[in-house]
Amino acid sequence: MIAYFAVLNSDNQVINTICVDQADVDANGNDQSIEAENFVKTNLLKDESALVKQFSDDGSFRVNRAETNGGYYDPSNDVFILPKPFSSWTLNNTNWQWESPVEMPDPYTDETVPDYSYAAIWDEDNQEWYAFNTNEDKVTWNPNTSTWE
Repeated sequence: MIAYFAVLNSDNQVINTICVDQADVDANGNDQSIEAENFVKTNLLKDESALVKQFSDDGSFRVNRAETNGGYYDPSNDVFILPKPFSSWTLNNTNWQWESPVEMPDPYTDETVPDYSYAAIWDEDNQEWYAFNTNEDKVTWNPNTSTWE
């Protein structure tokens, strides 16, 4: 099995992620332990001053997977926060997920192809969800009527 660790900068931003053999973690204090973090710093990074936090790939602890390019660790809540996808989105402090100003709709289903659905795409400029039908025509989600138009 594999354990995952995030390397953080002084602002708790994720700058790298590394994989470690779970047996090494188990032999050094187990998951989420200071001992396991110290093992990674000393034996793998060769830098005892590094900031390191373990994360789960499945969300079983620290909620989200650690990601570079905008992801960070929130030490007050012991969670990893994913990169913010759009400037208008806000962080839900209960489930630690980013939420759009308009709730994401179910995927668009074209009546001509009932067994296939089209993912909704966020349009930041127009603050709306859209998809394309089988004719490649753009359809837009209307949150007031809860329908694709």
